[in-house]
Amino acid sequence: MTENEFKVIFGIIVASYDSFKADKYKMAIWYAELKDIPYKVLESCVRTWVSTNKWAPTIADLRETALKMSMEEDDWGKGWE
Repeated sequence: MTENEFKVIFGIIVASYDSFKADKYKMAIWYAELKDIPYKVLESCVRTWVSTNKWAPTIADLRETALKMSMEEDDWGKGWE
């Protein structure tokens, strides 16, 4: 994910939660910790999070959500149910 793509995702969080205070330092840390997740995956995680949670996510929340989403996609056994 590029830094510009991440700025869009970070902006969604900032706009969705008044209590989520952002600055350049915080954004840099979040980008460093989340940049390995593909943009579309992280965007989906954030959009799901903001539509279902009252509180802003943490880095760990988003990583956990991304992992769960990727495990759901990779569960080929579901096709046989």
